[in-house]
Amino acid sequence: MQIITTLLLTLIFLVSCQANILTSKAQRALHLGTPPTPTPIRQPSASTSTCSTTAQLAEPVHNLQDLLSGCNYAGWFEDNTGYQPDQSYFGNYALLPWNTDLYLGFGKARPGEFNGSLFAKFQNETLTAIYQPSEQGFIDMTPDYAESIIHFPGPDPTDPAQSGGSQWDWGNTYVYTPTVSSITKHRNLPNVIHTWGEESTAEGLYAAVSSHQGDYKTWTGEVFRSDDLGDSWTRLANKDEGIGVYRTYDIIDFNNALYVIWNDWLNGPCGISRSTDGGYHWTRLSDFSYLTNCRSRLFVYNNQLLALKVSQDGILALNSSGVVTSHAFPGFQVQSWAYNPFAIDGQDRLYMVTEDDRIVRTTDLDTWQTLVASDRDFITLSYWPDQDAIIAGDRGLAGRIWRLDPDASPVTQPPAPVPSMMVAGGDVVINWDPATSLTYRIYRNSQPEFIGPVQYFHESANGNRWTDAGVAQEVGAIYYQVRSQNTPGDISDVTKTLGKFSFAIEPGM
Repeated sequence: MQIITTLLLTLIFLVSCQANILTSKAQRALHLGTPPTPTPIRQPSASTSTCSTTAQLAEPVHNLQDLLSGCNYAGWFEDNTGYQPDQSYFGNYALLPWNTDLYLGFGKARPGEFNGSLFAKFQNETLTAIYQPSEQGFIDMTPDYAESIIHFPGPDPTDPAQSGGSQWDWGNTYVYTPTVSSITKHRNLPNVIHTWGEESTAEGLYAAVSSHQGDYKTWTGEVFRSDDLGDSWTRLANKDEGIGVYRTYDIIDFNNALYVIWNDWLNGPCGISRSTDGGYHWTRLSDFSYLTNCRSRLFVYNNQLLALKVSQDGILALNSSGVVTSHAFPGFQVQSWAYNPFAIDGQDRLYMVTEDDRIVRTTDLDTWQTLVASDRDFITLSYWPDQDAIIAGDRGLAGRIWRLDPDASPVTQPPAPVPSMMVAGGDVVINWDPATSLTYRIYRNSQPEFIGPVQYFHESANGNRWTDAGVAQEVGAIYYQVRSQNTPGDISDVTKTLGKFSFAIEPGM
């Protein structure tokens, strides 16, 4: 980052935002019933549930169609939950197509970060809020087609504390029945702070959780199974069985075995364990140990179990014979804080969202095409068979839901500019070497954090210079990015961030 000081001193602040996440251990094989559940503070009402389409239309994105033009997703979320969306991390964190309907899970911010989540449905070109779970954010949805129900886990309960305890006395799971539009909430996972994932199998419903030992400070990852769709649970395993000293993040059924993501300490890398006896005993797989990204869901493609690398710059793939192969991405990374970044279309092609605001596609995990090159931070993908469309959600106050036609032609990104900055009088002047037929997009923010650059879009420019008139002597910091855009509308990769910091100096005594 280049910093220009207009007076005598430059101060650089590094700010780290970290969710306070807990995990835990309890007795094995304990069968548990359902205690009473409190009512959430606010639920969608008839007057707020439908997202109106009266807001200003979003700027078009090449190869994408706005799912619901004129919907102000952030305002609609606040109307139905009472929570103000986070500037950078509000968004749609899970998508589940269900025949002609599309179910969506929104969070005020990242799962486990701030109070506020919303379960909704898109049907007949209408977006309707259904239910507010008592959770910090939304993480995933699991269909049970045999029972015609949808399960979704509670990533962090916000229920009031029980007498002498805390809101983490119990963890939550939810069941939605589409045919009658009903929600059942189960608050019956003991000492569970985070239910990170669920998996529906012929043997039962499994949950991967993070828990405490009853003291709210000694943690473990755990696996539970329910034989009655979440009405009660049996604890199968904890950290003593090799599924995470600190947390267990996700669970999936693949090739007649169960797989979980685990980690052993706060902010540590993750690994994968496998169970071949229904979840009672687990073996850590050395090819994945401390090499696996914790947040991204496990995914099956072409009869391979895919896990994102901890570096986010490649995939580890386990085939049905137990062979693991490593695949590096060519010059990009998967989007950070994306829990559901993959989708497979009807032609068996794999899609992924990238850190540089693209949607890319592959058939072999090694060569990739760019379908969308934008300034929107996509975090969620899904394929909707009824519409033959890839559905994508991006984050931030300007976050939206988009359709991508799988038959759309790949695009070529324009070259990114190399900007520099100087102060001229009272102005900040940014220069770059121009290219023929390109325009330039300038983004401005009072913070160095540029997640969701579209919401910080400030102005377009031609040529090789842009001036922010009169701001050089204003007290405070201003940060800038410059990206190029070609005639079809494709946007370049992110450039380095430029910044100026001005402050007043008062004479000493």
